[in-house]
Amino acid sequence: MEPLPLLICLHRKSAAYRAITEAETFGLSILGNDHKDIALLFACRNADKFNSEIIEHAADGTAYVRIRAGYAAANCAD
Repeated sequence: MEPLPLLICLHRKSAAYRAITEAETFGLSILGNDHKDIALLFACRNADKFNSEIIEHAADGTAYVRIRAGYAAANCAD
């Protein structure tokens, strides 16, 4: 298949689920093994994830991690 499919699972009661389902697009940063601190920031429920100095925004407003191994923009689908 081109492009390769990617499955993302979110808990329906999570803030991330609400934010992604309400948005038209969302960013996905693919982190490497040396980005554990970034992964833990986004795993925490209390962190202000999107106001961190490591976050940048694309021209369309999609947020992504500045130091990244890969980045993708995606549209939501049911």
